[in-house]
Amino acid sequence: MTIFYINSGFTKAEYQKLFPSIKAYYAGHGEEFHKIKKCICRCFKKKAGRRAKVDCRRPLKNGGCAWINIDAVITGEVVDGSEVALAVYSDISD
Repeated sequence: MTIFYINSGFTKAEYQKLFPSIKAYYAGHGEEFHKIKKCICRCFKKKAGRRAKVDCRRPLKNGGCAWINIDAVITGEVVDGSEVALAVYSDISD
């Protein structure tokens, strides 16, 4: 998870203090948050393949954004009665 913070420009402590959720992190970028949420929801709704991808912008501490690709998959694992999703992102900025 450390690289996540480094790539955002925030320290782990800063990020955790400022953003109690991923929704809070994307507060100024609602359209991008909606794309991510839709991607994850698509995974859970699929009968086969249970995987989805999306390109979106990721806010940075300096006020800019980086373009990322999110690849989400349902792992097949169940924790406390809930299916587990794994999402990996790659920076696709030019």
